[in-house]
Amino acid sequence: MESLQPATVRRWAQELAVQGYSAVPLAAGVEGAVFQLGNGAVAKVWNSRSLAEVERLASFYEAVAAAGLPFATPVIHDVRTLIDTVFSVERELSGKPLHPDHTNRSPSLKPIRLRCVADVLSSL
Repeated sequence: MESLQPATVRRWAQELAVQGYSAVPLAAGVEGAVFQLGNGAVAKVWNSRSLAEVERLASFYEAVAAAGLPFATPVIHDVRTLIDTVFSVERELSGKPLHPDHTNRSPSLKPIRLRCVADVLSSL
């Protein structure tokens, strides 16, 4: 499966603007795109998940956030729809995307990326 095309990301930013959000593209990939909204929030536009799936994911994220992990995890505050897809409004997490571009290539396996994944897995 390919990453999103930049034109799709731009269209979603325009649709979010119609709903009153000032959405700045942050990252995009196979699952969708993330837009910075400000005030500690992001919008995650899902490429192929249904409203019910994202609502279930919100419940899962709530349970994970309550587990007392040593790092912040996603929290979905709201789930809404665009013209042809679903988006969630979530807590903005610190850090940088591991793969923020639209090149349709997987990121290289740099030691810092491997360490990040290993730290998360050991905490879980």
